[in-house]
Amino acid sequence: MSKYKSGIDYFPFDIDFFHDEKIEFVAAKYGITGELITIKLLCKIYRSGYYLKWGDDECLLFSKKVGENISAELVKNVIDELLKRDFFNQILYKKYSILTSTGIQKRFLEAAKRRKEVYFYKEYYLLNNHNVDNKQQNVYIIALNVDIPNLETDFDQQNVDIQEQSRVEKRRVKESKVKKTVSPAINFNYSEAKFIGLDDDCITKLKKDYPGCDVGKEITKMIRWLIDNKKKNRKGKLSFIHNWLERENNKGGNNGFHSQDNRQTTGHDKYKHLEEVIEN
Repeated sequence: MSKYKSGIDYFPFDIDFFHDEKIEFVAAKYGITGELITIKLLCKIYRSGYYLKWGDDECLLFSKKVGENISAELVKNVIDELLKRDFFNQILYKKYSILTSTGIQKRFLEAAKRRKEVYFYKEYYLLNNHNVDNKQQNVYIIALNVDIPNLETDFDQQNVDIQEQSRVEKRRVKESKVKKTVSPAINFNYSEAKFIGLDDDCITKLKKDYPGCDVGKEITKMIRWLIDNKKKNRKGKLSFIHNWLERENNKGGNNGFHSQDNRQTTGHDKYKHLEEVIEN
């Protein structure tokens, strides 16, 4: 069974709908009930797409859903009037037993234009002469005997509206800005000149979180800075490490890009053990 979403969640409703001569004839014959039936028919059509298969069975079931005291005969009479006034396409109704029209298809396409694919059966398609750029609108015209769509793709994802995709992307960007967590108990020991709590698992996670810099060299630079700037009362906690690595990661750090600190490690051998832990 195809996962393609054929219907739409809304459709534009013209404020002059009730002043359309076609609807005025329906109202003249069947009153407000005829108007209600017409509107509910449109909702049912757009819920399934741009057309609705229609016969005696569909008419009976539909009449029961419109409201109390609405008979299938009344619904049939209203549809006959709408067909007579070309509100629905008579040719397609007679040939394929469907309810559709040029206006319905244009409004459907307008509501669905932000989808990556919009499929029409060529036998039902009425927009060939209405300046519709099928390529630009991502419209695909297929034969009636072809499944929609007959492709090995997850169309639940491909046919999501761009607006929904945008919300997902914004959420992902927002989540990516959240500080990454490795361990809640990390501090810097000045007497031993090393970070306490920065174990192998933490180092591994830091490397994955900040691939744009050399984590080992950056931590060595952190140690130097903390010792040289002890009076600034930096405690070397998790936030300090993240802020440092994020800055270096954004500008390339030492991982093949550039570095602001080109000092040699000579004279700092007592810090070398940290790099060795990181590299193992």
